[in-house]
Amino acid sequence: MRWRLTMVGLVVLAAAGAVSAGEPTPVSISPFAAPAPRLPVEALAPAVRDKVQAVLDKPTLSAKSVAETFNTDHAFYRYLLDHPDHAVKLWHKLGAKVSDMDPQGGDVYLWKDGQGSEVTWQIVHREKGLHVWYAEGKVKPGVLFAAHPFRAVAMLQYTEGVDYGGLPAVRHQVHFHVRCESRAITLAARVMGASAPHLAEQYLGQLQMFYGGLAWYVYQDAERAKKLFQDAGLPYPVAGRVQ
Repeated sequence: MRWRLTMVGLVVLAAAGAVSAGEPTPVSISPFAAPAPRLPVEALAPAVRDKVQAVLDKPTLSAKSVAETFNTDHAFYRYLLDHPDHAVKLWHKLGAKVSDMDPQGGDVYLWKDGQGSEVTWQIVHREKGLHVWYAEGKVKPGVLFAAHPFRAVAMLQYTEGVDYGGLPAVRHQVHFHVRCESRAITLAARVMGASAPHLAEQYLGQLQMFYGGLAWYVYQDAERAKKLFQDAGLPYPVAGRVQ
């Protein structure tokens, strides 16, 4: 089972193994469609407001994933969104190769790949049905390439409901925007043309799997889930809290 953090891949796409634990079983979900997400930039903290707006106003690349629907406990899904570092530890226990995310306090996380890439992720907005991250840093696509600075905004839109069998279900989709200042990066994005959004869609699918796949897996068996948390040294969440 493999999973690789998507940020390098997404910025490479702007500049120019996946989880195999078993795909969540699709479910027929009762209609509760959500409109395209609107990020209330005016509600963001002053420290990030202008940065986020700059990315949204002039992205080098914009993409969205294919929406996915799966059975899971709603509160547990939201718990994973708020604790990505816990999700990393759980994936490790399942055998996935996932890069660590070090909590820096205040909903800020630091990610490094050991090859020159360094990215700071921050949860900048959360409301029912919408979870937003702002990321900035530098990525190094390969040994022979220089690190390139970037800024990005990822908006995960989700809708909670039940399937036709009455079981809890979630549908989610990621909208992503990345801005790279390098002229070489911008030129490469233009050369890639229409293929870049399609490839980015595949990377964003991995980001969805990071949360959705784990939420689905844990939902299948409560006792197995408790043991997984115990093995990871994490308190088991109950109704969105931990005990």
